[in-house]
Amino acid sequence: MGIYHDTRILSIGDCAILCTVDAQLAHIWLHVLWKCALIYNMRKTYNTVIVGAGLSGLSLAWFLLEQNPDNRILLIGKQKLAGGAIKTYHDQGFLVEEGPHGFLDNCQAGREL
Repeated sequence: MGIYHDTRILSIGDCAILCTVDAQLAHIWLHVLWKCALIYNMRKTYNTVIVGAGLSGLSLAWFLLEQNPDNRILLIGKQKLAGGAIKTYHDQGFLVEEGPHGFLDNCQAGREL
């Protein structure tokens, strides 16, 4: 697992992600996974550790927090950015996704996730 010199820890609610966070990733996180979030200092103890910050790991963290908002979750990823195989960027006003997987929010179930 790579830990980079510019690694930061982002806490959203009781969920922390160990990865480099840029504005685009933060926007995707807040838009897709959490409808509203409060960023504050992360706790030092956790009752759940999720290894893998791809779509499955992010979705699992969201699901566990939905089931029990008191969960203290640490999500660890080996890449500099969360998202796994999904690469997302903006081009001429469009949201573009690359990679073998994608996450589209053009259906109600996807937006709810």
